[in-house]
Amino acid sequence: MEKKASKILALDTAMQGCAVAFVDTDSGVAVSRSEAMPRGQTEILLPMIQDVLAEAGVAFAALDTIATTVGPGAFTGLRIGLSTARALGLALSIPVIGVTTLDVLAAQFIKGRTDLSGKYICVLIETKRQDFYVQVFDAARQAVTDAAALPVVEIQEILNAYPEEDIILIGDAVARFAAAGDGRVPFTKETRVIHPDPIVLARLAAETPKTRDPQPLYLRGADVSQPKRRGRSIKSQ
Repeated sequence: MEKKASKILALDTAMQGCAVAFVDTDSGVAVSRSEAMPRGQTEILLPMIQDVLAEAGVAFAALDTIATTVGPGAFTGLRIGLSTARALGLALSIPVIGVTTLDVLAAQFIKGRTDLSGKYICVLIETKRQDFYVQVFDAARQAVTDAAALPVVEIQEILNAYPEEDIILIGDAVARFAAAGDGRVPFTKETRVIHPDPIVLARLAAETPKTRDPQPLYLRGADVSQPKRRGRSIKSQ
């Protein structure tokens, strides 16, 4: 039987921030650091990891699992966290477990609450484009829709399938979604859950099979523009 993850280093750089946690599920020790930042995670991530492990009094060699968010989120930030997690996992010969940002945010909101019976939590994450990353969960954190990148109209069609009073929206895109809507606001505003908590990420990873190979969840292609200047061609003589 596979040993359950217990000493977990969790990383998140997918959503306009940088966050690290060490969680020991056996002893209950949990140490975390986080900083909101739209860019620059490359410079701060490794020092933040070292600070967290130093505070926890844990060496790299003591870790048995690396956890990372796999998206959706900012393309560059997501790649930074995922590549760092993979590199650490390879260097330490330990598994790397991926958890979606949507799942982490839903778990953060649901954790410890007893007033969510019959409610549905819709997580909205910024794409910085016309659409939104979205997924709906029930109060037991079971996904009831697939993760997707959708425009306002399609998201409202999804939400209209539920009683208005039973929908709660969370995430960093709630305000923009409300402003872009058609005047009918089918949800209760909840904007305080906007960045993944690395401690929640670590605890979710402890419940995830170690055999999982983390792959990025982009949901939409990278935005690439064609060069404005035409390249020169070399004509044969």
